[in-house]
Amino acid sequence: MKDTQTLEKKISLRSELYELYKDNLGFEIKPLKGGMNEEQSEIGFSFNHIDKNNPLETYSFILVLIEKTYSVKNCTPSLTEMERLLTELNKTNDLSSFVIQVRRNFMSLLKN
Repeated sequence: MKDTQTLEKKISLRSELYELYKDNLGFEIKPLKGGMNEEQSEIGFSFNHIDKNNPLETYSFILVLIEKTYSVKNCTPSLTEMERLLTELNKTNDLSSFVIQVRRNFMSLLKN
């Protein structure tokens, strides 16, 4: 019984954090294909609140994982730094840092 309650609390907390990120940061993650035990997995990442003049504009990419190697498809808008970021991700496996860097690169597009 206690394990069930603990699991329910964790799920509830994750849901709250997800909604916080989605509503306040405009950050959303969606599994698109595959899973933990699949040969290929795809996860969609989208960001809003990048452009203060157009906060609902969506910036997005799909992260593909095949046999422990990451790649990206459908990056909108495209990023010139994506290959470098992917190389670093594949070296370090630091997904959170990768996502932060992609978001920063999307933001830097507005400065040009």
